[in-house]
Amino acid sequence: MTPAQQPPGRGHIIRPFRVRLVLGSITVVAMVVAVLTPVGQASAVEYPTWAEVEAARASETEGQALVAQITTQIAELDSAATASAELALTRGAEYEEADAQFLDAAYQADTLQEQARTAEATATQSRDRAAQIIASQARSGGQDLTSTLLTGAQDPDDFLSQLGFADKLAETSQGIYVDASQDQNIAQGLGDQAALARDARDALRQEADDARRDAEAASAAADEALAVQVDKQAELQAQLAVLTDQRAATEQDFAAGEAARAAERARIQAEAAARAAAAAAAATSAGQVAGSGWANPTTGRMVSAYGYRIHPIQRVWKLHSGIDIAGGCGVPIYAASAGTVAYSGVYGSYGNWILLEHANGIQTGYAHIENGGLLVSRGQRVEAGQLIARAGSTGGSTGCHLHYEVRPGGTSTDPAPFMSARGIRLG
Repeated sequence: MTPAQQPPGRGHIIRPFRVRLVLGSITVVAMVVAVLTPVGQASAVEYPTWAEVEAARASETEGQALVAQITTQIAELDSAATASAELALTRGAEYEEADAQFLDAAYQADTLQEQARTAEATATQSRDRAAQIIASQARSGGQDLTSTLLTGAQDPDDFLSQLGFADKLAETSQGIYVDASQDQNIAQGLGDQAALARDARDALRQEADDARRDAEAASAAADEALAVQVDKQAELQAQLAVLTDQRAATEQDFAAGEAARAAERARIQAEAAARAAAAAAAATSAGQVAGSGWANPTTGRMVSAYGYRIHPIQRVWKLHSGIDIAGGCGVPIYAASAGTVAYSGVYGSYGNWILLEHANGIQTGYAHIENGGLLVSRGQRVEAGQLIARAGSTGGSTGCHLHYEVRPGGTSTDPAPFMSARGIRLG
């Protein structure tokens, strides 16, 4: 979209970055400080042993105390898992907000820089025209061209004709000088604006990088809290049942924790097997690698192009920093090129989001992935055409689709011509 297509009043204003830590986030942070820290240091938490449970059964006082302790620890595990999940959502939203402001600032900086280059070219042409007039005056012996024309008149009629021509010449010359001065001022002004925009862009890039690291840390903490919950909660509940029922522990009680862990391992293995089977069954034109080493990330039709638009949900004019491809719910999503997973998790209105880092500073992003559809994790190496996710409608979405982004050097570009240059037709 050209600057002329931008709405009135927007101009070249770079929005200031808003403080990411809102009141709701403060509340979540307080919860995590209160209940997640012990979970993050699981080795320091003293959970009761089965020997202690058996010993407590002999004393009503000790039994009641241990029941209270176990009940509290179960509640703490629940609270820690919930609070850390909420914090991961909050950090993901903050990451998206920071990243969106950076992408918008980068787009505007690039637009201003292009305008400055165009204005400088125009100013150069104006200066050249003015220089030609000065050179002509120099060749006429230092006289202005008007005097030269009038002194060269042969008769009264010729004098009148030359006078009219001289007036027009003087008017044109003056206009050329004024244009040259104005064009140079415009070029200088746009150059200054572009420099300021680049400074704002660079500051926002740092904000976005910080927000991404916070989101990654929060996501890792949420995974850890969930793992601890799965690991300990079943055993604690079995111990609580023994104490409240006033009975001896059985082998089944002793095995409760290990059974829960085994069930979780089996679930993870089953999901991995299902993903492998789905990848084998999803051999279509999407995912096939072209000679350039790039692959079509999904199938479907393009329903929204790159550029500024009225957001379909937020109803505000903002940059759509990718393209939307609608192929249906659960449709496979493939890595567009070989690289490393930089982010895999919740990302504000993008819903579930995967960001891949490729060679030469290029990144690709995949948004609105269905819940349970994130098939790769941060730090994982992926190959071009590898199944990484399934399309969904998470986040700010009106239907199942893939929002696909390409970011050379970390700033957005139109994915359609970028992929076309690599032999891939999107949508």
